[in-house]
Amino acid sequence: MVDLTLTALDTPDLPAIRRVLHKHRLAPSGIFLAGSLIDNRPLTFESSYLGPEATSFYGQIFQAEPGPQLCRLVFELAVAGPLLVSVSPGPPHLVVCGDGIDVRDVTDESVPPWLEVVAVVDTPSELERALTGEWGEFRSTFGDRYWG
Repeated sequence: MVDLTLTALDTPDLPAIRRVLHKHRLAPSGIFLAGSLIDNRPLTFESSYLGPEATSFYGQIFQAEPGPQLCRLVFELAVAGPLLVSVSPGPPHLVVCGDGIDVRDVTDESVPPWLEVVAVVDTPSELERALTGEWGEFRSTFGDRYWG
């Protein structure tokens, strides 16, 4: 089980984020998004305010068991935002989905730089593999230039 946090490094595309949530039948209900089961498990998803006056986005999925539906939702949100995915516990510590975020702009302040593992994935199935132990194949080597 992992906790996943989705954050924007810049101004997020809120209409695109809302469309992804709607597509996955998740509707804002205060700061918690209520929806159907994801991969036959209840989804606990906390979000920042998503109303018409919203200017930023923050989302957290608690105690997630990575599966195909959950990873499709997270991947689509991350690409739409674009949003960076933080994983606790890692590795990977951070995941970049698609090409909307430059991996050179990504750092994880929660671990020493030489222990940081950033994965870069191009599909929901790659995200699922990275979150279930196969992160080595998707590990960014950008930081290796500095830390060996």
